[in-house]
Amino acid sequence: MCHVPHQFNELRALQLANNLGVGGTLWGQSLSKDEQYLRILSVFYYLSGCIVVLFACFPIIHLTVDLGLPSVGLGSGSTETIFLAPIGLFFILIAGNIIVLGWAFAVCMIIAGCFLTVKRNYIFCLVMAGVACVFMPFGAVLGLLAIITLTKPTVKEPFQAHRLAQQTG
Repeated sequence: MCHVPHQFNELRALQLANNLGVGGTLWGQSLSKDEQYLRILSVFYYLSGCIVVLFACFPIIHLTVDLGLPSVGLGSGSTETIFLAPIGLFFILIAGNIIVLGWAFAVCMIIAGCFLTVKRNYIFCLVMAGVACVFMPFGAVLGLLAIITLTKPTVKEPFQAHRLAQQTG
């Protein structure tokens, strides 16, 4: 069994972290604290978008059960089936809307993570931070941290510089 000194392992871990951009550098370029915060926020936006997609898929079970409800006993003509069909359609609409809105929100969260990475669309990122506060508890923490970070003047500058460059160029 080969024994490697602890110093070598720690040095290798630090080099690997710097190469991956986990530390204060990204491919040899040093990052400011605000840039590090934006990178961390963007990663958590990606993660929360994936989590929202997962939770938005849960109503699919509800939807599949409700799809059978309007067709139960259609041939019998009893009064119970007359009431079951509209109720089933109502629940199908509710489940379908929850699924579509959840997926749309997840896509918007992932897009906001992309925008944070490239420092574009400041208003969209700020609005998504506010909307993320609705989804307790993880979204509230992420949204509040994003709002706090995005309202700093040093963070606004790169967003505004990119917008001005886009308008003039």
